[in-house]
Amino acid sequence: DWLARRGQFKRARSVAEKNLDTAVGASDLPGQAYIPAGQALIERLAWAAGDADRKTLDEMEAFAVRALELGRRCGHHYYLTEAFLEAGRCAAARAGYEPERRAEHVRRAERYLAEAKSRADYAGYRIIDADIHVTRAELAKLAGDTAKMRKHCAAALEICDDPTCGYAWARQDANALLADTDAQA
Repeated sequence: DWLARRGQFKRARSVAEKNLDTAVGASDLPGQAYIPAGQALIERLAWAAGDADRKTLDEMEAFAVRALELGRRCGHHYYLTEAFLEAGRCAAARAGYEPERRAEHVRRAERYLAEAKSRADYAGYRIIDADIHVTRAELAKLAGDTAKMRKHCAAALEICDDPTCGYAWARQDANALLADTDAQA
């Protein structure tokens, strides 16, 4: 996501495709569970680059739903938590693309993100928690709720600043959202 926000869509897609190639070679179900989430990410990157249409968004969401199905089937907590996060990101992307259905997509994104947050909190997945806050900040920005956006950015930055976490990507994303908002003010 950070590379895509910097306009480096080809590089972001290349990294995602390499990760996906690694998962394709996995013989275990948890490894295979990453495949549709990776495919959803690649479709989301294509959408962000402007190389997509409504069909791409439909495919992106179908991959995210498939990732949820496989995550549930394999019972691997981490993969399922990641799948809920990716499903939330996909619904958030649709909210930005389809203003006529924004409320529906935002509700769906929030449901997925709430499940991801619950799972991340339970297992202590701080990096996923930071990504959830960034995605929620993006949704708040889309809704024009600057106070809520800042609250989620602050929560992501707090996680990132924790010496036991130190997650650079969410820090960059949260700071970019704040800078964009400040520049528009």
